[in-house]
Amino acid sequence: MIFLNYSQLKNLIEMDIHIENLQHFAGKGVNVSENKKSIAKRDKKFFMAMIDTLSKLDDRTTMLMEVGIDLVRYEDPYFQLIENLIVKSYGPLKGGIILWWCGERKLSTSTKYNMIDESGNGTIISNVNQLYNYLNKLK
Repeated sequence: MIFLNYSQLKNLIEMDIHIENLQHFAGKGVNVSENKKSIAKRDKKFFMAMIDTLSKLDDRTTMLMEVGIDLVRYEDPYFQLIENLIVKSYGPLKGGIILWWCGERKLSTSTKYNMIDESGNGTIISNVNQLYNYLNKLK
């Protein structure tokens, strides 16, 4: 059972600690900051780990239901909390798209999901990397 991909999230936290260690090592008067490329890489890594963990949680729930174990009433408040945190972190539009994509992955037999914007333009999103790139293009 996978509840949290601890090693991936631990690596992301440790990166912040390394930046703080550099600041401490360099001493007062020296400003140490992470460059935009590094921040973007860390954000993408976190996003990928988050979606991977959500997918595995959904898969586990589905597997348990297939063998007759229904934990929906137990798990539902936790999923509500996760969904609320995603919307709070990414905003209503991006959060909604993330939740839509995760739901479509679970409900559809297709591996390609067509995201249609307000102008009627469609974008195929078939993996987490494409989802991340699509979200980054939104304002």
